[in-house]
Amino acid sequence: MTKWGPLAAVFLAVGFGLSQQGSALASSDDALKKSAMTFTLQGNGGNCLGCEWIAAEGRITKDSHKSFEALDTSMQVVLSSSGGDRAGAIALGEAFRQKGVSIVIGKGRPFEDTSFHEIEAGLCEGACLWTFLGGANRQAQEGEIIVPDLSGPNGLDAELIDYVQTMGGNLDILRRAANPDRQERIISHAESLDAYGLRYNAFELQPWQLMPQEGGLAAISRSKDGMRHLSYRCTGKGQRELVLFESKRKNSPYPIPLHEDLLTDIHSLSFLGQELTLATSRVQEDDYDLKIHVPVPAAFRSQGQSDALRLTNQHEAARYQAFNWALSPYDLEETFALVDRICGL
Repeated sequence: MTKWGPLAAVFLAVGFGLSQQGSALASSDDALKKSAMTFTLQGNGGNCLGCEWIAAEGRITKDSHKSFEALDTSMQVVLSSSGGDRAGAIALGEAFRQKGVSIVIGKGRPFEDTSFHEIEAGLCEGACLWTFLGGANRQAQEGEIIVPDLSGPNGLDAELIDYVQTMGGNLDILRRAANPDRQERIISHAESLDAYGLRYNAFELQPWQLMPQEGGLAAISRSKDGMRHLSYRCTGKGQRELVLFESKRKNSPYPIPLHEDLLTDIHSLSFLGQELTLATSRVQEDDYDLKIHVPVPAAFRSQGQSDALRLTNQHEAARYQAFNWALSPYDLEETFALVDRICGL
């Protein structure tokens, strides 16, 4: 359950409070561009995952990340900002990544005569880009991102290069930022959003690869950032297991949801459409990594389905949404068949 703590009252007091239209809305938008960033709980009144979000709007300051961290939430963030302090934008991006939040460029537009909102097009300009890159899952549309101007002598440094790479961005975006012409720094094509790594999902697992392991063979699929992977391997004659691995190292985009308590909460686990039991699962954990080993029954046979792994929790299903790991179906049956053959199946 999301914890708002003492800031719950703040959410009742802040926000746009907009019921006016026309010039009043425009004046409010102008004010937001100049004021410090606020974090406001908004929603469309529905009862669904994604029907509520955090609206992050305004100029980014050196302390914006502290305001977000105080919320203690991993709810989706809807971001709209004209920029601000570069170091503060990076710190806020790192705070977003540490919580594993998804970010959508946009802003909340209030429904008339209600407290509910809908998400409309937003703007992420200048230093806002560094904050946006912190999203473990990022979505933006053409024209919503204006790359910061790094054409000056102090525009680019090693820290910024490392940050962009760590967050899954393409360094070519820094070449775009070297252009002093603002019009040329507007990302106006969908292809560019993808090419620069601006639309991105850190959780996305890549195609299976076969790797030799002690005593046999394993099929391994890693997430885009390499911090999580899934392994299907032979552990002995006629014996196989599924291993869920997650790194606890710095800059992991996950709030470490894999833990021993999780096993007692899971209602069911299905792999390639077939149910597996957690009764004999075991956990390996240290200061750096965590692994959950799930035995695969002898009757299990691989089938090419893209919905590869799904964990369902009977009390807090939304909490483990990140466990719906969709894997590439490319050569899946052939890859798993080789592992099974090594196992003597």
